[in-house]
Amino acid sequence: MTNGKQINAASGAGSAKLKNPVFTYAAGVLASIAYDNGSKALTYNGDGTLNTLATTISGTTTTKTMAYNTDGTLASISET
Repeated sequence: MTNGKQINAASGAGSAKLKNPVFTYAAGVLASIAYDNGSKALTYNGDGTLNTLATTISGTTTTKTMAYNTDGTLASISET
């Protein structure tokens, strides 16, 4: 909720809903989530922070890349 209003958190491909998630872990961290109509793939930096989040819905992929400040806080998120 933002300012008392609910927001839609779906993204990409016309905000299609991803359904029936199956979670996959590698080395103790979430590596991917498979859905009926898409997937999410996560990669991490050496310090364990999230590096990229690639979301594929109906064949269209959107990748978000995180950048961090020297103190480890999130500085920015870029999307391609």
